[in-house]
Amino acid sequence: MSKHIIKFSAHNTQNNSRTGTIELPNECPWCYSKISPKIIGKNSYDYFVDKETFQGALLLECPNCKNHFHKSYDIKFGKYSDFTSQPIDKFPVPQSKFEYPNEVDTICPEFGKIISQTTHAEGLGLDHLAGIGYRKSIEFLVKDYLIELKSFDRTKTEKKLLGQCIQDIEDSRIQTLAKAATWIGNDETHYTRRHDKNIDDMKRFLHALTLLVSLEKSVIDAKEFTNN
Repeated sequence: MSKHIIKFSAHNTQNNSRTGTIELPNECPWCYSKISPKIIGKNSYDYFVDKETFQGALLLECPNCKNHFHKSYDIKFGKYSDFTSQPIDKFPVPQSKFEYPNEVDTICPEFGKIISQTTHAEGLGLDHLAGIGYRKSIEFLVKDYLIELKSFDRTKTEKKLLGQCIQDIEDSRIQTLAKAATWIGNDETHYTRRHDKNIDDMKRFLHALTLLVSLEKSVIDAKEFTNN
């Protein structure tokens, strides 16, 4: 980043301004050129809200491709007229839109991580990657369901194909949902689609699958509690 001296206006009774050093990005996030961006806008600050710190933001323009982007900073005012700044490198990411019972995480610890990354990709419009991610989450859930709730051998189950694991499921409802979601998931990973269903159908079947798995886990916990 390049150093740049800038003022932030302050809407107090004297309409003062504070001067400090801001580090501007030296690369365009659009064209990836090495640049010294043009500042075309910044936010203002009201002393009556907070007299020491606030979050500043700049609207920048790439001199190469002319696209706009923004950069945020944590601003801390000194006692007099100066301020210091620290670039904020965190950015908002799409939140998970796939909700499921908490019990699933106790059965399949990796499920939540896969779903989080998958829904992130889906939120960014990366539908092809999202389909693969949901398909992966099904495999992890099915295998951990057999291992954790049905006491299947871990080593053997881990090496089995997903289709074989689904056939091992005794509950016909869970087996049917897992099979349906997997069929659609396979379409998401292959060149040619075999079924007239889409990712929304797969998510619907997967959601129902998590509910039944969670229900069975709760029943097992209840039996252990009442039998003691």
